[in-house]
Amino acid sequence: MHHERQQQVKVQDDTPLDEKKFAKFIASVKKSRKKLEKWRELHTSGKTWEANSFIGGTEGLSLNLDMAKIDQDGDGNITMTEYYEFIESSEKIIEKSQDLLLNSLVIGTLLMSFFFPLGLNNLETSDSSSDFFSEHSIYSISIIYRLLLSFVIILSIIIIALSLRLFIFFSFYINTVEGR
Repeated sequence: MHHERQQQVKVQDDTPLDEKKFAKFIASVKKSRKKLEKWRELHTSGKTWEANSFIGGTEGLSLNLDMAKIDQDGDGNITMTEYYEFIESSEKIIEKSQDLLLNSLVIGTLLMSFFFPLGLNNLETSDSSSDFFSEHSIYSISIIYRLLLSFVIILSIIIIALSLRLFIFFSFYINTVEGR
């Protein structure tokens, strides 16, 4: 009998499912449903600010909606099929997020590789631009050029740092799909 139950509570890749974790997962889905009901009551009664601060803003609303959607039939019990569908969709979202972060990292690196060498070169004014613009205008344009170039380089560094940090965080620090 226990062996049959153990066979039923196996994840698709034959990893045994921790029943305590599963029970905790079901409780968090039920809690999300209750939070959404309370949010709806507050929101429909005109207490929008209170409703949004209760649920945790738009991020909390999104999270609770996603958690409540796991129980597709709304009976309060999560079947293994619903759980597997949640795990599968979560893995797809995680893969897409990691792809987005890697693409952001590549874009930041390409921006850096293109604009950093421009910052190392010294600008020389041509004779025709010296004739057309005043010396003060040329000086102002060169300052604007340097400031914008510095801004793009700093922005590239920020994009690289954030993308790398988030990719490492998603890939290595959060071990389970449920946590991600």
